[in-house]
Amino acid sequence: ALTMKETGKALRIPTTSSSPTESRARRRLIWHRRDLRLHDNALYANELHSSPNNGDRNADCGASFECISLFIFDTKYFHPQPSLACPNNDYDTIWCGPHAAQAIIEAVYALRQKLRSIDGELLVRVGDPTILIPQLAEELEVDEIVFGEEPGTYERTVAQQLQQYYWDQNHPCSNTYDDPTSSSLPSSYPLIELKSVVGYTLFHPDDLPTDPDQWSKLAHPKQPISKKKQKNKKATQHSTYPTSNPTTIGNRVDVSPERFQGICRIMGDFRKAARSSAKVRQLYTEPTKLVMPSTAANIDSGKIPTLEELMAPALLKSTTIERPIMGMKRDLLASVVNRIASDRDLPRRGTSGMDSTRQADTDRADGLSFRSERTEEAALQRLDDFVSSGRAAVADRSRADVVTNNHSSRFSVHLALGTLSPRAIYWNVQQQHRKQRKKQQPEEEQASSCQWLVSHLEMRDFFLYTAFANDKNLFSAKGIPRSKNKRKQPLSNKNKKKNTQHKNGKKANKDVGDDGNGSSKILWKSPAHYKSTWIRWATGKTGFPLIDAAMRELITTGYCSNRVRQNVASFLTKDLQIDWRAGAEWFQFWLEDHCVGANYGNWLYFSGVGPDPKNRHFRSISQMKKYDHHEDSPAGSYVQKWVPELSVGFDGNREALFRPWDFNLAGFEDPIVDPSSQYIWQDAQRLEETG
Repeated sequence: ALTMKETGKALRIPTTSSSPTESRARRRLIWHRRDLRLHDNALYANELHSSPNNGDRNADCGASFECISLFIFDTKYFHPQPSLACPNNDYDTIWCGPHAAQAIIEAVYALRQKLRSIDGELLVRVGDPTILIPQLAEELEVDEIVFGEEPGTYERTVAQQLQQYYWDQNHPCSNTYDDPTSSSLPSSYPLIELKSVVGYTLFHPDDLPTDPDQWSKLAHPKQPISKKKQKNKKATQHSTYPTSNPTTIGNRVDVSPERFQGICRIMGDFRKAARSSAKVRQLYTEPTKLVMPSTAANIDSGKIPTLEELMAPALLKSTTIERPIMGMKRDLLASVVNRIASDRDLPRRGTSGMDSTRQADTDRADGLSFRSERTEEAALQRLDDFVSSGRAAVADRSRADVVTNNHSSRFSVHLALGTLSPRAIYWNVQQQHRKQRKKQQPEEEQASSCQWLVSHLEMRDFFLYTAFANDKNLFSAKGIPRSKNKRKQPLSNKNKKKNTQHKNGKKANKDVGDDGNGSSKILWKSPAHYKSTWIRWATGKTGFPLIDAAMRELITTGYCSNRVRQNVASFLTKDLQIDWRAGAEWFQFWLEDHCVGANYGNWLYFSGVGPDPKNRHFRSISQMKKYDHHEDSPAGSYVQKWVPELSVGFDGNREALFRPWDFNLAGFEDPIVDPSSQYIWQDAQRLEETG
């Protein structure tokens, strides 16, 4: 628990003879996390826990209470932490890399400007939220602190520490916030309420099933409940939050692991159960005018840090030999930071497509310049451009490169930052669908539908709620398998000879094995102990064009398509057998759209230790032939774009781009594994027959 001493500043709880609301408007401190927007944001609602479905959609809080907003650049995200994949602490990792850091900077700057335009303010601080928030709450003399719940063990721990702190402050006679027998406080004792909302998901947690039987029944409505389950049925409604005084500390949305006991482990089951139990809530109205408390008059608004300042610990750490950042050389990180900074500082004229929203801007007070690409305004513009224009309905998502011809929504970074509400996407899609139904015949609807975006939001919810439900187990080496029974897994060295022949002549998958003891222990390799192999994968030098192109695009831009993300995850874990968490940490550092639940959930899923019933093994050459070959672009265009050495000695035979080792292309890496392992059986047979 957070103590007075740990805050570095003893909090003075002011005593008054009357309730704050009797003499002035109620004061709210709004702590922004991954919800950097004003549209559809419950943080600004008059009644936090009143669903807008019930008619309370008013978020114009100026008339009902005073408020001031806050964003904290938590130093924990930018300082080295021990890598989960290195039990001997050989490598460190950093939770937020240069692409995500710059995206956050842009979104925070834009939110500050938008708040100022409606007479509000966004305070910016750098440090530890558990220290800074109590200090600011005291200085501002607020009555309540409101924030959004997020998936992730650390994120939940921070919220719990704040709750523990205010329980201790509000209940000085109680030893712990779990003690419901604390003595009553004088009516004049000023309490600070800690409240939370959830705006990061499509479905609100309060609308989802509340016990295992509900989840099961909604996922499989025709399947009868066994007598054993009926006999062992137990009450599962639970909250880890104190309930003795719900008006002061019982106002957090319950997203504890206990709340989600029995949640469906298979994505399809979750989606079916969620759709059956929950309706997507209506949008909160965007506030148009705010009133700041008088106590904020002398509070420093704070300077938004630059990318160089945020990345300084990583750049410093990468110069050391002991425990480098995932084995990365300083030159690699420095070059990316410098490139982002240079691109940020150059003005850009309006162009077509997504870049039309990028315009140079400067905050003279902060000395900050950037291109406003990762902002709420840009997110809403992109939503209109992609969905309302009809692009989403005709987008070809079966591509390795979804960026060049605008086939990707590119909503992922906005969802990660919270600059775009998932519910806003949902209702925009529904509006577009209604327009289509009026114009088209029924048989034409499916061909031009953009409902796939809703499906993707449901998939995202599955990973987010899986993260809430599993807490720290989300980050364990063994993962969160779909079943406790024996499961398929990457093959350990001692079992390599156990492969059998398929009945049609093809070999059994090489990503399946067992430790021989009737259990399923996966013998992951440490990236530090297999440094050469790890670095070749991480920097895009495996000798396999699709894998290398994806990793280079990731490092350069902070993005790569979902299709190639699946391939590189499968390659690292199924072919190289390196700890899946090393890959998740590498992606966490480089992705601009990193989200704890989505990133770690997907890595679990495609590494064979998550809730995937199929245990997929992607064969990268066959995948490249399928997804880097389209009518509007030459075969291999994606890999040729990101792996320029493929063009050395290239004579126009595009087959060489798929298997350069067979065409002796100069300067290309030798394959890190046997190329024959990267074909599906049909492609291998065809190659053998035709050459």
